[in-house]
Amino acid sequence: MANNNTHPGTQVPSIGDHLSPTSVSNSCHGGFSTAVAPEALGNLAADPTKAASAAVEQKITPWEVEGAVVDGKVQAIDYGRLIKQFGTQRIGPELLERFEKATGHRPHILLRRGMFFSHRNLELILERYEKGLPFFLVHRTGWLQDVFDVPLVIMLTDDEKYLFRQKLEISDVKKFTRENVADIIAVGFDVKKTFIFSDFDFMGGAFYENIDCIGKIHFASVQAATAFSSTFPHIFGTDPKKNTRIPSLIPCAIDQDPYFRLTRDVATRLKYIKPALMHSLPRSARARKKKINKYAFSGGQPTLEEQRKYGGNPDVDVSFQYLSFFLESDEELARIRETYVKGELTSGELKAKCIKELQDFVGGFQERRKAVTPEIVLEFMRVRPLEWGSGKESVKEPVEEVARKVAEAVIN
Repeated sequence: MANNNTHPGTQVPSIGDHLSPTSVSNSCHGGFSTAVAPEALGNLAADPTKAASAAVEQKITPWEVEGAVVDGKVQAIDYGRLIKQFGTQRIGPELLERFEKATGHRPHILLRRGMFFSHRNLELILERYEKGLPFFLVHRTGWLQDVFDVPLVIMLTDDEKYLFRQKLEISDVKKFTRENVADIIAVGFDVKKTFIFSDFDFMGGAFYENIDCIGKIHFASVQAATAFSSTFPHIFGTDPKKNTRIPSLIPCAIDQDPYFRLTRDVATRLKYIKPALMHSLPRSARARKKKINKYAFSGGQPTLEEQRKYGGNPDVDVSFQYLSFFLESDEELARIRETYVKGELTSGELKAKCIKELQDFVGGFQERRKAVTPEIVLEFMRVRPLEWGSGKESVKEPVEEVARKVAEAVIN
């Protein structure tokens, strides 16, 4: 799959995303919330006392993402407060400059626009990259694979889907897993450097499938194990002196940070290197409910006259948020933001720009998805050694070419 066919900012959710286990619920409750505002890097320096005066405070947990509400209006994220309360570090200009200098790549739009805004030990990963030391990626971020030229493992939590959705049978979630893998492949990953696995298949088997409610208690440990390189001996070997000293970099939404704080604590006890984290914005419950249609949440004014006079608020406008993820040109995005704030651009015109951008992306994705065969899915999920470290960017071959090579190979 060629790079120009795949939008670099897309991360495909797995079927188990954000279904957090009861085993970590006590650690995760009491979180903080927010409305998604990807273009609001300036809010990182916001007064941390500002959100405290809101009628409804922002709240982020693995289950809920709600923005602060003042006088009935959803407010933008107070990132400074988030960073302080989660105890993370800001991804600032200095770190982005080091990223570009070390990799030779301009930071991806998700980095330079603040969608990934905080981290744990990202500087240590950059140090390893600069020294040529190994590490690997966990999650569904192909753009980091392109830059770092390292292995990428993607976990499909079909066991979680089964455990927390009691109406589903194991056969149902396994079917959903294969479909989800095909979706992920269509976004664009290098098959030589990517291992996609199902918890039921790779971590479990027939014995594991018979574990029902007890699975809820230990599920957090299943997720945590993916952060350790020794979990994948077919990739990193079986020598404990080597495969326990290869850390992972895990991009995740900040509302999932409690999982990985536990994982980092466990790593210390196991004498493993702690996984590093990059935190993105959580998915807003409000935004999920109000899509790009006539019910979409708008940062515009109630009337055209008021819009022209007062302008709109892009930080809480769903259409602008989507553009922030999909529009490649920083200059064009800045122009849209400025004209919307000034009232020169209406909510309807902003929505139309967003729809056009999404239609182009979805159309391309659908074409690639049609070409993903069951054989290609099996190849990405096959337990096999991976190839990396050539110093070259990932080459995402067209799915037709991958299909041809897979057809010629013997798939175990």
